[in-house]
Amino acid sequence: MLLLDGLDEVEVSKREALVAEIERVASQYSKSRIVVSCRTADYRHPIKQFDEVELADFSTKQASDFIKQWFSDDSDRSEKLLSIYRKSENIRELCSIPIMAAMMCVLFEYNLRLPENRADLYSGCIDALLFRWDSERSIVRESNFSNLSTPRKNRAFAKSG
Repeated sequence: MLLLDGLDEVEVSKREALVAEIERVASQYSKSRIVVSCRTADYRHPIKQFDEVELADFSTKQASDFIKQWFSDDSDRSEKLLSIYRKSENIRELCSIPIMAAMMCVLFEYNLRLPENRADLYSGCIDALLFRWDSERSIVRESNFSNLSTPRKNRAFAKSG
């Protein structure tokens, strides 16, 4: 499976060429599953041979159910996050977006608290996913970044954006 996120973040002048390349790869590897995502408002390039779907926001019940399911083996943690969710309008707003709800759960899983704004949420999730996820599962990945300290990794990723 190939997941390509952020088609809307590609320079407008380069999107057509990118879409052509995605179509070429999809034809060449026709048995593979390819998912391309972008913000609906910025979507202007239909891709041949692809089905188009739009993810709807979570309702309050769906977000709550998502949190309960995420922490299905830890009802105490689930209830703590649901309590924060119920009390904070900003957290509820962020959790209405499915990917943000998943990020909230990832971050809460590691920190048992949540930031109130997107920038801090993103930063916390990057920390959790890049620096803690593997180590807590005793996974060692060899890469060009393996020997970099956390601050140096943060600077390297900040420069690549």
